[in-house]
Amino acid sequence: MKIIENLCIIDDDRICQFIIKTYAKARSLARNTQIFADANSALEHLKSFSGDVSHLPDLIMLDINMPVMDGWSFLDEFQKLSPWINKDIPIFLITSSIQEEDKIKARQYSAVSGFYIKPINEELIMNIFNRLPN
Repeated sequence: MKIIENLCIIDDDRICQFIIKTYAKARSLARNTQIFADANSALEHLKSFSGDVSHLPDLIMLDINMPVMDGWSFLDEFQKLSPWINKDIPIFLITSSIQEEDKIKARQYSAVSGFYIKPINEELIMNIFNRLPN
């Protein structure tokens, strides 16, 4: 299993943030974890470090349903930003949505590497890390 340098969690649910961060640390999956409670802050962070690959995430775990800027809006903006980022960053959607339309919509984004339904648990997190390219 690949160990990554920078994990980025974009989720307004503090419990989900805590669970992902705790498992990633306990299993030594990520050396650093960045947590954003809103997608706009995460996007601003990506913009500010777009030229510095070492500060960019190796993996983004993104919730779809968030206030102000939801995951879909984040993905739209991320697509616009991606030509200026010199790094492929896989995005895994983690959501409470069981709507088939959301699964179909997720496939329209090339950066989306997977779609997972909450609740967050160790198996889900390990599954995501196992899907990362070596």
